Amino acid sequence: MRIAIGQFQEESNTFVLQKADLRFFRDNQLLYGDQILPALSGTRAEMGGALEVLAAAGAEIVPLVAAHSVSSGPVTRETFEHVAREMLARLAAGPVDGVLLVLHGSMVLEDADDAEGELLEAVRRQVGPNVPIVATLDLHANISARMVEQADALVGYGTYPHVDMYDTGTRGARLLLAAVRGEVRPVVVFAKAPMIVPAEGMGTRDEPMAGLMAEAKRWERAPGMLSTSLFAVQPWLDVSDIGFSVVAVADGEQRALQAEGEARELALKAWAARHRFNAELLEVDEAIRRALVLDGGPVILSESADGTGAGSPGDSVAVLERLLALGVAERCLVSVVDPPAVAAAFAAGVGGEVNTTVGGRLDPRYSTPVPIRGRVRLLFDGDFVFTGSEFTGTAGHMGRTAVIQVGSIAILAMERPVMTIDPAYYRAAGLEPREAKIVVVKSALQFRDNYGPFARAMWVVDTPGASTANLSRLTWHKIPRPLYPFDDDFPPEIRSAVGSLHRAPRS
Repeated sequence: MRIAIGQFQEESNTFVLQKADLRFFRDNQLLYGDQILPALSGTRAEMGGALEVLAAAGAEIVPLVAAHSVSSGPVTRETFEHVAREMLARLAAGPVDGVLLVLHGSMVLEDADDAEGELLEAVRRQVGPNVPIVATLDLHANISARMVEQADALVGYGTYPHVDMYDTGTRGARLLLAAVRGEVRPVVVFAKAPMIVPAEGMGTRDEPMAGLMAEAKRWERAPGMLSTSLFAVQPWLDVSDIGFSVVAVADGEQRALQAEGEARELALKAWAARHRFNAELLEVDEAIRRALVLDGGPVILSESADGTGAGSPGDSVAVLERLLALGVAERCLVSVVDPPAVAAAFAAGVGGEVNTTVGGRLDPRYSTPVPIRGRVRLLFDGDFVFTGSEFTGTAGHMGRTAVIQVGSIAILAMERPVMTIDPAYYRAAGLEPREAKIVVVKSALQFRDNYGPFARAMWVVDTPGASTANLSRLTWHKIPRPLYPFDDDFPPEIRSAVGSLHRAPRS
């Protein structure tokens, strides 16, 4: 049994200026063929889970490409073609019995809106109609009819924060193996509601998502159902086909046809709960004031509008500017992506003085550079390993990184954006969040799982940015109308579809 496995993950934000080229992937993860198994086996992310299941089943694993980038703007056509070409070339080297693709689901290309649909279609052409294709996806995926038509199964995370990446990889691999063995005949069913909601309100431990997800999982246990997923969709996609999707995988065409109505019903329930997804934001000065009057710490302040996990560049200094202006004397940790500031710190050397500006260089629409005078505490290569509940065991690469001390504030300046959901990136620079009064991160929700066990409080602050929760602040051109939250008082059109049964019955 030969099983091909590949990864191509990037979450696009169409409001971000920087496009994701091949450098973005090389700076994060870009592995080919035989490089994949030694690098990703044993990690607690999707690839690690899938590889473990396939190895335990005695499958001959055919590694394709493992490409993963921090979120950014749209992916360049050249980059997409490179990764797709490398995948297809390895698939063409010999027949396979099944294909597992670890995708995100919200990748947009500079010239096309549905990258995953295009990739799945290309893989389907390569392997033919009878080879099962299973894709694992992020809960923030934007599901298209093209994806549904080309795949035998789409399996999504069931949690946000995404603490079930590894489990999703194992579920996808087990479903694929069952299809290869002829034990099941999967068919994808989906329904889509005309709504997008703030990421800050999508937590699966909180209502309304907790109740909706519980209902989806109850349905998954029904006879003839193989998987159910909710895709709340990351909202910073100005594309013509966007919405909140319910996706089920049924065993056989007859059960799939029955499941279409059930998917529509669950999509309607999500629509009915749309107002309950609203995000709670604090003004920056108010958040700082509240933090300073609390006993102990740390208080985690999230600039989610500059969320590096949502495609924003990570160069906002909105909170830093207010900390400096208010003269906060207690220990604070702030991170910012600013290659020139890093270069100035390296030129000064450890112990040297730096007189420069930080922030506002990558996207001056939302942030203005802040002048600082400080001393360099640490310089290093910026490599670290995620140790929390997400991306566990995988590597992060900040590029050259400097810690610049300005009064009570330690500024972690880096050349490249990384997910700020894990205290590991501060700790790699010798900064312990537990010892600070205020810690600034750039994440809508995922930081909560790793900082929550020791944080005194955690608040999202209202700042400008390409990943703002205030979606009306952004300029939209392509989204379909009517669409919540831009329109509200209208009868929703729930679009639904049933995919194809690709695999012929076993003789």
